Amino acid sequence: MIKSFLGRWNENMLRWWNYRLINRFSQCWVPDFADANNLAGELSHPVKKPVTPIYYLGAISRFKRWPVDEKSNHLLVILSGPEPQRSIFENILIDQLVHYNGTVDFVRGLPSAETILPSTNQLHFYNHLSASELNKKMLEAAWIISRSGYSTVMDLVQLQKKSILVATPGQTEQQYLAHHLMQKGIAFCVKQEGFSLQKELKAANFFSYTIPATGEKKLEEIVRNFVSNLI
Repeated sequence: MIKSFLGRWNENMLRWWNYRLINRFSQCWVPDFADANNLAGELSHPVKKPVTPIYYLGAISRFKRWPVDEKSNHLLVILSGPEPQRSIFENILIDQLVHYNGTVDFVRGLPSAETILPSTNQLHFYNHLSASELNKKMLEAAWIISRSGYSTVMDLVQLQKKSILVATPGQTEQQYLAHHLMQKGIAFCVKQEGFSLQKELKAANFFSYTIPATGEKKLEEIVRNFVSNLI
């Protein structure tokens, strides 16, 4: 389902257009759980579904869990998304992180940037990290601060990490996900406007996280069956 800031009428028009495209295919693969314990709510489980058969793959992530000591009071910030909101949120965080009584790894989400912000003993900046490096950083962090993008959500569930997620202003999908994840107890979600690191960390400490287990991934099975039927 495509969420629109223009309301249900516009969403219905987008659904009609989207389903015309989906119904040209023999299968629709959705990266989410099939049951009520799903991650994306209406986005992956709309009331009205396309005619094309839907197959749920489970949460898909490039990351893996392994035994790593979690660092107390250690934060990992992962930024991404379009400008100017990426830079706006970055500046909000930096202004507050310099007063944080703990350690921070700050991944700016700028793989092509040449300038690197100077790090300190407490605050380390990275323009970009490889998948294996980011995997380790996520496992080490006590808290992860990031956007409420869906691929990030699946990574957090895969690694069973507590997070504070902030939807990108104007992105209706992220805003819906943030509301849904907060209700399900999967992530603690707040708005960018008025963001206070001290306040959000205190509230997140009392938040009842209910992060679902990833369970069995269906991707390999579905691909295998699809190829077998083609043969």
